Amino acid sequence: MNKLTLIIITLLLYIFVAILSAVLLPERIVYTFLAIVSFTGIFLFVYYATKHISDKIDKKTEFLNTEIFAQYSQIESLFAIYNLLKIDGILPPFRGWAISPDFASIILKKIRNNKAEQILECGSGVSTIIIGYLLKQRGSGHLYTLEHDAEYAKKTQTQLEKNNLSEYVTILQSELISHSIHNNTWQWYDYSGIGNGQLFDMLIIDGPPFQLQPKSRYPALPLLDKNLNNKAIILIDDCKREEDSEVVKQWLNEYSHYTEEWIDTEKGAYLLTKIKT
Repeated sequence: MNKLTLIIITLLLYIFVAILSAVLLPERIVYTFLAIVSFTGIFLFVYYATKHISDKIDKKTEFLNTEIFAQYSQIESLFAIYNLLKIDGILPPFRGWAISPDFASIILKKIRNNKAEQILECGSGVSTIIIGYLLKQRGSGHLYTLEHDAEYAKKTQTQLEKNNLSEYVTILQSELISHSIHNNTWQWYDYSGIGNGQLFDMLIIDGPPFQLQPKSRYPALPLLDKNLNNKAIILIDDCKREEDSEVVKQWLNEYSHYTEEWIDTEKGAYLLTKIKT
């Protein structure tokens, strides 16, 4: 029942009570009775209106506090990235379609902690640039990035060259082609450019776009498991989106040699670790 309907019903009820009292009650107390009823009605209206407004303010305040904390967390992560990488230029925009600063910070942390040398990334962007900076700073390692959008690949390549990172990053402009997985056909990157025998310490999944097909990121593990070293790690972004969370659950059901860890970032992420020996 909406508020307008409730007000109309209350008004009609008041009119009904007023008419009924005028008919049934002695004339000398009708006005007194109606005054009491009116006062009570006004009191209850003011009380519940005030309570409703107060609840609205509390909910809005809670939302704003949560949002302010979330924004602070992203700014904190962004400062940490610039401080770690000693970047003197301006990085491409974070968030939106791009990764958020908190996920970017986790990527860098995992590369450092796991001493990942050979890294494969699905989808290029700001992550490509910051990983390139980290590898350059360290003086070793290489990132291979699968990117199906030729224009976007070109823009990222330009950024790499501008920041002298090409030695540490290779953009593999990879069309989306058909792959057969478990008797189903999927559209995913043509990853033939990385070579069948090439092994990676880390896989970062932030593509292809989810609009491509249901569970668009599912093919990554079935196709690339053989290219991941023992103890390799996988980071997948956007897992607060139910579809990507379901992809991770399906992987874990099909590949028992991985453990999972939920990471509570802005968009939600999973860390999978290969335990097969």
